[in-house]
Amino acid sequence: MRNVLLATTALVAVSVTAAQAADLSITGSHQTAYWAQDNSLTGDTDGMQADGNIKFKATTTTDSGLTVTGFTSVGSHTGGEEDSYVQVVGDFGTIMLGGADAITDGMDGGITAASAQKGIDTGTIVPPMLMSANGARLSTHSYFDGDVKANYLTPKISLGSADVQIGVTANPAMDGLATQFVVNAGFLSFGYGFDEFTRTAAATPTGHTQQGIGDYTSSMLGLGVNLGAVSVRFADGDAEYKTVAGVSTNKVDRTEYGIVYSGMADTSMYWTVSEEKETQAAAETFTVTHIGATYDIAPGVSVFAENGVQELKSTGENSSYNAVGMSFSW
Repeated sequence: MRNVLLATTALVAVSVTAAQAADLSITGSHQTAYWAQDNSLTGDTDGMQADGNIKFKATTTTDSGLTVTGFTSVGSHTGGEEDSYVQVVGDFGTIMLGGADAITDGMDGGITAASAQKGIDTGTIVPPMLMSANGARLSTHSYFDGDVKANYLTPKISLGSADVQIGVTANPAMDGLATQFVVNAGFLSFGYGFDEFTRTAAATPTGHTQQGIGDYTSSMLGLGVNLGAVSVRFADGDAEYKTVAGVSTNKVDRTEYGIVYSGMADTSMYWTVSEEKETQAAAETFTVTHIGATYDIAPGVSVFAENGVQELKSTGENSSYNAVGMSFSW
């Protein structure tokens, strides 16, 4: 796999000090939920779950018109840093450097169903090799959210009544590169993405199966149709693993689809399905379904409920949960 480090060395690090920052904002959110879960093999469990962030953002504008932002978020439930980056925005587009979600990850909300769900608790089944429980999303989004990366996003390119954006994320530590483009045309959104990375040592991403030394690739093709209060989304993709000898040992077809409805006052509802099938190694199918609703009871205050089900075909194991909770943002 090509080494992408050289592609990022030309980027210049930018720092923002308190004295330079024209604007400093502190925002955040926190949510807490109660969940009750049942696994067909291990039985019932229940508990509470919390998640949230306090976000610090300092922004300044240079004499040449560049907007420079320094950002850090701290987990409101952990007290530890979660994301941090420096971002420069100009006529050329956006450059973002730091440890945060890939910029390509933020582009697929209108074409992937998995982005709609709360995901309060995703069950107790460990996804098999190359599977993420998130359907057709690129592997970069599932495994390396916190890694330090270099990102670039083009400005919106107008094509008549539609606009196009292209995002690129480089992860030199993994020799990784992800590219994604999305076309938005009002009622219709369309996108395609591809990524690749190399492991030089076996590792086990949190909540996943161990990944061996070798090369990994994935792709996705997504479509979103917006019909007033109804948004229908469908995405299809695949993932492949090759050993250091270049032998392909695992291939997974990834599909996801869902519907998001927001036609009731202060209420949104969603139904999403992720299905992943191993087509080269031992046959396996891993399916994840979510149904949920959110109701806004006041500005920044919401209550929500979600049901999730995981199913592993080879063993017949299934894990389901119900969760209810409240979120607050400011």
